[in-house]
Amino acid sequence: MLRIDNIVGWLLIVLLFFLIPSVIAPGIKFLDEAVYMTLLFIAVLDSAFNNHWKHYTLCWIIIGVMFFYVVYSMIFVHYNTKSAIVYDAIIECKQYIAFAVVFGTKIKLLSVQKYLLRYIAVINVAISFITIFGGYQLVAMIFG
Repeated sequence: MLRIDNIVGWLLIVLLFFLIPSVIAPGIKFLDEAVYMTLLFIAVLDSAFNNHWKHYTLCWIIIGVMFFYVVYSMIFVHYNTKSAIVYDAIIECKQYIAFAVVFGTKIKLLSVQKYLLRYIAVINVAISFITIFGGYQLVAMIFG
């Protein structure tokens, strides 16, 4: 049997790695969305095959609220185009779904995973500070 929590732990590491600003790693902007969708896919598979629906209750609530938002915005509020409403819903809910899936799987990180998460987070913080205080020109000058 596959350990869902171990798979989600590695996906969390990949997701955090790809949150490094896209100035440094151009061309990988879509990979964080792919990881979010993979997490949602894992939640659906774990619910369907292992009957763990209750573990992901928060995820289903978030999806339900966002579905209501999309339907309400398309039918009653004609403020934006339908594609923009769906795109906005995806952008808004993907972080919450990732949190809900990680929370629902009750992951127990291995020591290697903790080590990688710690150093990737430190690198993200350092790059964020350089970006905030130096601007994108400085980041582009340093990293490429």
